[in-house]
Amino acid sequence: DSNFDVGYSEDTNWETKITTVTYNGTSLTETTDYTLNTVPNTITLKPGGGNSALQTAGTADLIISATGYGDASVSQIIGHGAVNKLAITTEPGAPAANGGDLN
Repeated sequence: DSNFDVGYSEDTNWETKITTVTYNGTSLTETTDYTLNTVPNTITLKPGGGNSALQTAGTADLIISATGYGDASVSQIIGHGAVNKLAITTEPGAPAANGGDLN
């Protein structure tokens, strides 16, 4: 699934004091689940990092906490990503005789 950006207003002091980022109550890990980009003032969320919260379609709160600041919160929609599983089923063959084992 593709990374996506969430923008914010420039505040270099706030950026340096970020302590936690959560989505739908799940803590995100910097560099694995997100990166902070001071230019152009975005947080890049990374569904490919393996965090199931970022791989589940729906709407939930993205909350950024920074020391000395109130929490920054946005209701973020995550759409359906690429299909990651394919199931192929094969019908069993008919038995050679009535009451026999399926092939």
